[in-house]
Amino acid sequence: MTLLAIDFTNSMSCSITTSDLPSEIVRSIEAAGGADLLVLDTFAQVTAGGNENSGEDMGLALGNLKAITAATGATALVVHHSGKDAERGARGWSGIRAACDAELEISRLPNGRKLRTTKQKDGDEFKDAVFSLSVEQLGHDDENDPLTSLV
Repeated sequence: MTLLAIDFTNSMSCSITTSDLPSEIVRSIEAAGGADLLVLDTFAQVTAGGNENSGEDMGLALGNLKAITAATGATALVVHHSGKDAERGARGWSGIRAACDAELEISRLPNGRKLRTTKQKDGDEFKDAVFSLSVEQLGHDDENDPLTSLV
């Protein structure tokens, strides 16, 4: 497996709301030998400068993402957050959810987390899954600070 990191956080010009960015991303993926899964973490990070409540901005972002996945054959997994009221679902324009093939929600429980299907376009929803997370130390950085990950 090849890991290709594309840093969207350094410049608003790297937002997928920019019309010329998909070809740059496709070239990067192809140069790395292709990809099966494209993870965008978080949708807010990769749409910097765009209005998440605007159909125009989010429509362009979703169209660009669709063009990237069509050109590369990769599946896109987009990490997005709920609004202040989690019962109302994901933040922003309602078309974001409408464009999803599947939507999974992770919520906190007193002793762990729960993963549930909130939308499944084609196929059956799966049963809720309950799991726990722990911090694992991976090593140390150049300043000898611990490098950790949540698994």
